[in-house]
Amino acid sequence: MHYISTVYYRIQSRYGFLDWLSIQNWQFKHRYLCALQPLSDINIEQQDDIARAIDEHFGAFFLWMLYGLGAKLCENDPGIIPVSHEVYFDTALRHFTPLSTIQSLTTVQALLLLIVYTFRHTSSELSLWHTGGLAIRSAIELGLHRKIRLKDIRESDPRA
Repeated sequence: MHYISTVYYRIQSRYGFLDWLSIQNWQFKHRYLCALQPLSDINIEQQDDIARAIDEHFGAFFLWMLYGLGAKLCENDPGIIPVSHEVYFDTALRHFTPLSTIQSLTTVQALLLLIVYTFRHTSSELSLWHTGGLAIRSAIELGLHRKIRLKDIRESDPRA
């Protein structure tokens, strides 16, 4: 929980790109979500409730990423035992790989979280430019670049 709080105060409070209500819901189910095995392309097709499975695995991805980012942010804090943030990151990537082709706001948020992690951990295998390009293209495909002037539409549409 300390890592989640650290990310909230150091990252989310500055940039505000994560859906923190979803993260809190996923954190409530962290024991179940973190025990999930990563999806493969085969079993995502066989799943009865695909939407629920996708949400659960996005939840697992976000939790592992937030734990990894929190561990990275806390590695120089006094009184905190250093933990390998790369283990969290590698586990998160295994959950994200089959989900990366889904076009959704959650995917854009996931890509942005990967970018923030890459800024903090420059020796990761991810290309900052490639991930940034994917995030921008995904956001444009979803229409996130458009300016919405009507307040009602802005409040009802989370993409606005």
